[in-house]
Amino acid sequence: MRSIRKILFVYNADRGLLGVRDADHCALREITHSGGSERTALRRCRVRDDVPTVGVYKNQLDSSMAETARETYPSVIVDVDGRFLCLLDRTAIERCRDEDDPVAALESALRAALVRFALSG
Repeated sequence: MRSIRKILFVYNADRGLLGVRDADHCALREITHSGGSERTALRRCRVRDDVPTVGVYKNQLDSSMAETARETYPSVIVDVDGRFLCLLDRTAIERCRDEDDPVAALESALRAALVRFALSG
């Protein structure tokens, strides 16, 4: 049985010592940083209680994570038994951002992607 270790929200921005750079056009960051703290949005998007959901920046990815994200940031990737799968790409995330309730749309898209990859637990 496949086991999800964590879900990663990969922002189209870099994080440095002085904060976040180049975050102006990141649909995922717009969703998770609007209407409250990032933590609140990530908590709402937590689709499985037993799986942590973590926000990361593209310069924080190791090579296998970056390869999975396919250099199309932002994206949502999942760690399944040490292998990474892309759940949502930039296009899917931008569609969520354009909805009336972007966080709810993102949560719904994540749930659908987990079912599609047979990871819904």
